[in-house]
Amino acid sequence: MQEFTNEDIKEKLDYIGLDLENIPEIFASSKEIEYRPLKVSEDNGYRVYKYVPISKIQILLTPTNRLNTIKEKYSKASSINDYLQPKKEEDILKHTTFLKMLKAVKTEEIEEIIKEQEKLNKQIPFKVKFEENYLWQIYYSDIDDTYFMLVPTEDIDYASFFCLLKKQIEYSKTKKEEMIFVPIAYEHYGNEYLKNSEISDIENYLWFFTKNWTNIYDVYDKEGNVSVQIVGETFVYENIKGVYKNKLENKEDALKFYKLLKALFILSTELPHYYKFKTEINEQGSIEFWYNGTNIGYGNMFSILKNNYINAEDEIVSTKKEKMSLEEEIKHLEKLVSIKEQEYLLKEKQIATYLECKKTFFGKVKYFFKSKKMKKDSLKEEQKLEKEREAENKEEQFKGIDKKIDYNKKQNEETEVKINKNEIQTNDNKKVKLECNEKKVEEQQKESFSIKEFYTVEDIIKIYKELDELTKNVKNLRMDSKAFANKIESLELKIKNSNLYIEEIDKHEKNIFEFWKFANKDEKIALNQGTISEKSIKNNIEKVYNYEEDEEEIATTVDNMQRIFLTQKQTDAIYLATTNILQALNNIDNEKTLEESLENLKEENRNQRLLFATDNIDIFGKSNDESIKTNMLGNKKHRETKKDKLKIIDITNDTTIEEYKDKLNEILETIRNSLSNVKNKIGIPVYIATNQKEDINRLQICRLKPEDAINELVESGKINLYRINLKENSKIIYFSNIIYYDNYNKTLPIGMDEQTGCIIDLKQYELKQLKTENFRISNLKDEFNIEVKEVYLQEYDIVEKSNNK
Repeated sequence: MQEFTNEDIKEKLDYIGLDLENIPEIFASSKEIEYRPLKVSEDNGYRVYKYVPISKIQILLTPTNRLNTIKEKYSKASSINDYLQPKKEEDILKHTTFLKMLKAVKTEEIEEIIKEQEKLNKQIPFKVKFEENYLWQIYYSDIDDTYFMLVPTEDIDYASFFCLLKKQIEYSKTKKEEMIFVPIAYEHYGNEYLKNSEISDIENYLWFFTKNWTNIYDVYDKEGNVSVQIVGETFVYENIKGVYKNKLENKEDALKFYKLLKALFILSTELPHYYKFKTEINEQGSIEFWYNGTNIGYGNMFSILKNNYINAEDEIVSTKKEKMSLEEEIKHLEKLVSIKEQEYLLKEKQIATYLECKKTFFGKVKYFFKSKKMKKDSLKEEQKLEKEREAENKEEQFKGIDKKIDYNKKQNEETEVKINKNEIQTNDNKKVKLECNEKKVEEQQKESFSIKEFYTVEDIIKIYKELDELTKNVKNLRMDSKAFANKIESLELKIKNSNLYIEEIDKHEKNIFEFWKFANKDEKIALNQGTISEKSIKNNIEKVYNYEEDEEEIATTVDNMQRIFLTQKQTDAIYLATTNILQALNNIDNEKTLEESLENLKEENRNQRLLFATDNIDIFGKSNDESIKTNMLGNKKHRETKKDKLKIIDITNDTTIEEYKDKLNEILETIRNSLSNVKNKIGIPVYIATNQKEDINRLQICRLKPEDAINELVESGKINLYRINLKENSKIIYFSNIIYYDNYNKTLPIGMDEQTGCIIDLKQYELKQLKTENFRISNLKDEFNIEVKEVYLQEYDIVEKSNNK
């Protein structure tokens, strides 16, 4: 027992209050536990968190490590009493193992866990799980209704074990119960509110809407009351994520949440063209669902479904009316096509006869003397067709259909079917009668829908499927109608072409000699002229900027370009604009601002001179040590010096306001010249975030990612986020590496590794507002509290002012 004299071990035994000669009864009276782990519990996820009384936890030690299976760890486990009081020869090794564990643990680590549990006793973490919660290997046996802790002796972290041991020893002395907040390993959901299958469905539904997996826990408070806590992340704007937690504290709320998610999921997947739901985070940090500007909850879901059902009914009625109208119109167009085809065939027959007769001498003579009879017969046929056409037009007018045929001409003119106006007036009574019949049909269609107080998801799917089928039919009918109209146009062009040729033949039939001369001419004729095809419209497809995909490419491109087009003086001026000198540049006529800025620069200059001796500066104004120092940028080595604003602007204690203003004017002029030299090669959105609404028409620092712009505001209850859509060839300079570093040694890596931003002079542009939008972002302030901020987004397009070059 020589180890007992070790001072370190004695101090730790005293710290935890353990007397190895007098083991507390709480350890000696431990009983054997029967535990049957569930087969599906071989994952390491923690689903259940509880406040467990420390006196109710038995401690078992096992010669394994944490990554062994629960079956192996449990089969080799022994009571802690075997490790504290060796009664058998094999227990001596266990006792030695315990002493080694005690020697390895640090009291500071135990204290940290004690402090953490003190916080957890006051408040449950926002994300439920806490740092290193996996170290609490606590299990529950439903057979013996007992909690036990399995302590793997082959691990290296024993702080949680000795923390529990210390607390149990204190309890044995004071009988003052304490609780610890811990995950229960391999414990399944209690199913008090939701079944396991329903919880699994919720996980899948939330992934569908948020594109992030969620964590769902059963959390028991100190009184044993359970709540289902759902924790996850969702996109709130573009790539910005917010953390949320929904707490379901009773069965009714849990089932409503589940049914709401299920309904939204079914509607989104079955009717994706009609239902698109947006996720948002409310002021309490819970996830919400919005549809067409309305916050959707289980309570108002019935009214939304009812309104949508009624709207679908109205659409079906109007679509059926359009379907009936199109069907009648197509019948009319079919008849017109038939008439036009017969008319064209007559013309074609006449011209074909002429062409055949002109081939021979006798044929020409025969055609000349019989042409009058042929014309007379043709005229009778045409008159007959004209009567049929007029009869068709009258019939359509009686039905109250205003026929318009789109011939798809260059100007898309609509040509009305000609109808005798006098005949229309004489048939007013018939039209009124037909309109009454239409109204009667409409009323019958509306009556065909069942009137109910509540409508289910199944009702909505059924009626929208019916609407989809009707809409599909109407779309096909529109295409058929357009095809017939195109065919009529083609036939009319052919008829027109035929008439012109026939008229030309008629002009030369005055005498046999003139006709003979005309017939001997070899002229080409185009009888089968078709419709004039519409010119295809060319759409200029612009490349869509995606930061995640294009980041590396754009960074390389712009840095290479700016190294070519920007001088050292220009990159220095741009660098100054990235510092606090920007405020002075934008307020150059405000004397108070200039005085404050100049004084701050003088103070910085004085402090810097105290740090660096003048004999350590080379002729370029760079530190001699820095000139040979190897630095890292973007995981690449280089030997370049980062720019220093004080050296660039060259402020001394004797610099006056007038001199400072002159320097700023020179910098501004250099920046403007720089912006004229570099233009954006791709349309890209950039972002500006401010604490309050303000005029942004000035020299602006913009970020390429909205989250970067927002994160620059340390504290703000409300954030104003401006999205500026820059077009191709906008005057912009990116903050690539050449802006931040000199490149005298030509070793500067290419890219945009310091800042993913740019500078633009918005004074040179007109801002055209596109839309405004509100959303919330949420972040954890600490382990227990969430911070929710309101973001007011304004989106603009920009147009360069006409007076700018």
